[in-house]
Amino acid sequence: MYAVVEVAEQSAKLLAQYENDILWAEQRIKENTLSSKSIWSVYNYLKRYPVSSISRVTEQMRFSFNSISKAMQNLKETGIVQESAEVRNRIWEYKQLIEILL
Repeated sequence: MYAVVEVAEQSAKLLAQYENDILWAEQRIKENTLSSKSIWSVYNYLKRYPVSSISRVTEQMRFSFNSISKAMQNLKETGIVQESAEVRNRIWEYKQLIEILL
């Protein structure tokens, strides 16, 4: 029984961390004067798929490659995402969410 309680407490703690991270990220986006539909769409996509490439997001959404690239750059500047490597076909990570999920 102790193990069930411990798992439930850990789950509640992770859910609270997740909610706090989402609130923090959404506030950062709202404060961004360049906030646009593409930024919100990419952000919502990354909440579901926290590791992705611009090419992959472009395939899944109805925005141009350039719009997705600019949205990722804005999310990077606000501290929400980071590049895993600065090379061609970069992978972008919603690092805080990944840390909560792992």
